[in-house]
This record gives sequence, C-alpha cells and structure tokens, in this order.
Amino acid sequence: MLGPVSLESADVSGSFVGASGDVGALIAVGPSSSAADRRAATFVVVSGLADPECFSLRTADGRYLRRSAERLRLSEAERSDRFRSDATLCARHGAVPQSIALQFFGRPGSFVRHEGDVILAGPLDVSGAFLVRRPLA
Repeated sequence: MLGPVSLESADVSGSFVGASGDVGALIAVGPSSSAADRRAATFVVVSGLADPECFSLRTADGRYLRRSAERLRLSEAERSDRFRSDATLCARHGAVPQSIALQFFGRPGSFVRHEGDVILAGPLDVSGAFLVRRPLA
C-alpha cells in the first residue's frame, strides 16, 4: 500500500482525512473541489518511521501526520524516537466491511478517528473506519 492515497471516512461519505493548516481534519472533497482541497486530502504512504511493518503518511511538502496531544497534526520530520513513534500507524481491520482502522504505533487501543470534522486519537469505533481510495491529487 506504499504510494499516494486518499482516506475516505467510512461513515461520512465524501469526507477525507486531510489537514486544515497544521491540524488534521475531515474535509469534504467532491467533483467541484479545488486543487488545494484535493492536495490536502492526499498523502504518500511510506514505510513506518518506527516500524517497517507499519506505515507513515507524508504530505507533498514532506511533513508527516503525527499524534500530538491527542490530535492529529502535520509536523516536519524530527530525529527523535518519540516523533517516529507518533508518526507511525498500523493498519487494523475497521469497524465497517472493506475498511481499515489506523492504530497509533506503540499505543494499543488508540486509533485515528473523528468527532465532526476534527481528527483525533481515541478508541476504535465507526468514526475510525477509513476506506483507502485512489489519490485525489
């Protein structure tokens, strides 16, 4: 699954994991969406920074999605073990058929999920189920 992808929420059709500024957000992307919105909802999947069995999500400008203070944020790469751990996700079976859940490396029970359009860390439920889609940008 390495390479560019977009992650659509399994419970909010047409809404994708993306970023609003430096904070992870669920953003609506449709046929008339701007190129900027499409880029914001497209990530490059790379080998996990903390564990090659997992993966990390990088933006086109080289920043990584990472867990920080229970939120998902975009950050420049750092050389610390903590950064590598916070920026590594492991795919698990999602709560919806054909979906995946994104568990934070080294944090059993902590998954990427959303509350409204805010992306954060929390327990697994349907708001943490994502469908892997072709890249939007």
